[in-house]
Amino acid sequence: MKTVLLIALSTLIGIRIQAQDHKHVLFLGNSYTYTNYLPEMLSALALSAGDTVTHSSNTPGGYTFNNHTTNATSLSLIEEGGWDYVVLQEQSQAPSFPIEQVEDAVFPFATQLDNLIQASNPCAETVFYMTWGRENGDASNCEFWPPVCTYEGMDDLLRERYMQMAVDNDAIVCAAGAVWRYIRENNASIDLYQTDGSHPSAVGTYAIACSFYSTLFQKSATLITDDQSVSAEDAAYIRNAVDAVIFNDMETWLIGTYPLVADFTTNHVTDFEVEFTSSMDAQNAVWNFGDGQTGNGNIVNHVYTTPGNYTVSLTIEHCGESATSNQIVVVENISVDPITVSPIRLYPNPASETITLEMKDSTQINMWNAQGQLVLQQNINGGSTTLSVSHLPSGLYSIRTSSIGAGQVLIIR
Repeated sequence: MKTVLLIALSTLIGIRIQAQDHKHVLFLGNSYTYTNYLPEMLSALALSAGDTVTHSSNTPGGYTFNNHTTNATSLSLIEEGGWDYVVLQEQSQAPSFPIEQVEDAVFPFATQLDNLIQASNPCAETVFYMTWGRENGDASNCEFWPPVCTYEGMDDLLRERYMQMAVDNDAIVCAAGAVWRYIRENNASIDLYQTDGSHPSAVGTYAIACSFYSTLFQKSATLITDDQSVSAEDAAYIRNAVDAVIFNDMETWLIGTYPLVADFTTNHVTDFEVEFTSSMDAQNAVWNFGDGQTGNGNIVNHVYTTPGNYTVSLTIEHCGESATSNQIVVVENISVDPITVSPIRLYPNPASETITLEMKDSTQINMWNAQGQLVLQQNINGGSTTLSVSHLPSGLYSIRTSSIGAGQVLIIR
C-alpha cells in the first residue's frame, strides 16, 4: 500500500513540474546574440517560468544577413527543420545606414533567409531581433551619415528598418531595442551597455532574454523568477518594462497578427469546369463544391453537371490551426454571345460599360456577384433598357427577373 501511494505521489509531482510550453528556437546573428550566452539565458529564464526552450545558433562575430545566406552552418541549421522560431539579427549598424544602402545590402538578404526558413520549416515563424542604438551614437559613421550621430537617431532608424523587414516578410519582431529605450528613458541607473557602448552588459542581455521570452511564448515576463546575476530590484523592473513594451502591446510588434485565412480564387476553365486555388499552400485543404461532391488539394478542378449557383466551401488545416471560407460560384453556359433565353435577351456579353436588356413585360432586375452579394436592383419597363455596369468590378454576375425567374450570366471585363 505504501508503495502504491509513493508511485501516485511521484506521478503527481511529475505532472506538476512538466513545462507548460516548449519552443524550438534557432538563432542566426553575431556577437549581439552570443554575448553573455543569450540563448542559454533565455532557456534558463523560460524554465523558471515553467516553460522550456531547445535552441541552436550560429553567431560569428560581425556577421550580416548576406553572410548567413552563404554560410554552410547557417544553411544546414535552417534545413534541419523542426524550428518553431528562427531569430534573425543583422550586423548592429547595417540597418541604420542610408535607405538606398539598406535596400541593397540588408532587405534582400532578410527576404532570402525568410524564404529559406519557410521552405524547410513551413510552420516556423521568422523573428527579427530588433537591436539598439549605440550608447552615444555611431561615432564611426557620424561624419558620413549624421542621423546616427546620437543614440536616439540611430535607434529610430533601427526600429524603422526592423519593422519594415517584419512587415515585408510576414514576420514578427522581438523588440529588445524598444525595451532598452524604455529602460534608458525611465530608469537610467540600469546600465545596459558594456564599456564599448555597443555590446550588452549582463543586465542588458537579461533585458533581451526577457524580451524573447515574452515574444516567443506570448506570456508576461513577470512569470520569470530567475534573476540571473542581476539585482532583484533591477530584474523586477526589467520584467515590468518588457510587459509595458511587448506583452501589453503585441500587435505593434506583429505578434499573433497572422491568423490562418482560407481564401481561394476560381477560374472557369470551361462553362462547367472550374479550377479552385487556395490562397496558401496549406498542409491539408478540403473542398465542398456545393453539389454533393468534395475534393482535396490546394489546387483542384471540378466539373459541374448542371447550371446553378453553388456555395463552395474550403477548409484548410495548417500547423495545428484550421479555417473555413465560402464563396458562391455561378455555373452556366456562357459561351453564346449574345445570350438569348426567352423571354429576356442580354447583350453585349462580355460587357464593360453598358448592357442592353430586351424583354416583353415590366419586371424587376436583380444582379448578384460571384460572392452572392446583390449589386444592382432596378425596376424596368418592357422593351429595351440600357443599364450602366462600368462601376462594377470585372467578374461573373448572375441576373434574375423577379417576375419570371429567368436567369442570365453576365461577364464584365
